[in-house]
Amino acid sequence: MYHIVRLFLVVTISSVLLTGCNSNTRELLQSAEQLMSSRPDSALTILQNVDTANITKQKEQALFALLYSQALDKNNINVKERTTIQTAVNYYSNHGS
Repeated sequence: MYHIVRLFLVVTISSVLLTGCNSNTRELLQSAEQLMSSRPDSALTILQNVDTANITKQKEQALFALLYSQALDKNNINVKERTTIQTAVNYYSNHGS
């Protein structure tokens, strides 16, 4: 029961952040990253609701691409095109981890 309540709180807080301020994109990415191993479905939900138009920095675009690709993989969602992960590969190849 505790896990359900915690999951509900995470999704609710993330939804509020998504609709409240666009400047919280970095915090949303951090939340998704923290949830990735224990709750990849919640991480994917957060990432699917991020307004990518608000991600202007190349570093954050790469992080989003990496996390989104990881969330898709952890949720067993096959993607045929590689454009999402390619953004991360290009950035981290030039800038390191």
